[in-house]
Amino acid sequence: MQLFLKSQDTGMWRIITDGDFIPRVDQNDPASAKKKEIDWTTDEKSKVLLNSKAQLFISCALSRDESERVDECDTAKKVWDTLQIHHEGTSHVKETRIDVGIRKFELFEMNEGETIFS
Repeated sequence: MQLFLKSQDTGMWRIITDGDFIPRVDQNDPASAKKKEIDWTTDEKSKVLLNSKAQLFISCALSRDESERVDECDTAKKVWDTLQIHHEGTSHVKETRIDVGIRKFELFEMNEGETIFS
């Protein structure tokens, strides 16, 4: 998916990782007021459009069940994060899975009379 989104627009993957672009009166100050849509420049409009395109591309790649899971997400980043947590789990879940795998490996042993070839 990452490769596909980057192939559509180089800034599209950044929308997924960093979040939606919000045009502001002073773009260098994140606390400044949001611009009215009528005051957006052409460049700002195209950056805002990237979020909608990214959401559309991700939604088209999902099954109906997956799509219902992310219907209420309003940004591409939220869609991606929701899917990532659902399929991979939180960082705590990942660490637990790794610990369980390591423990199973440590306890692995061959039965008596068993060979590698049987």
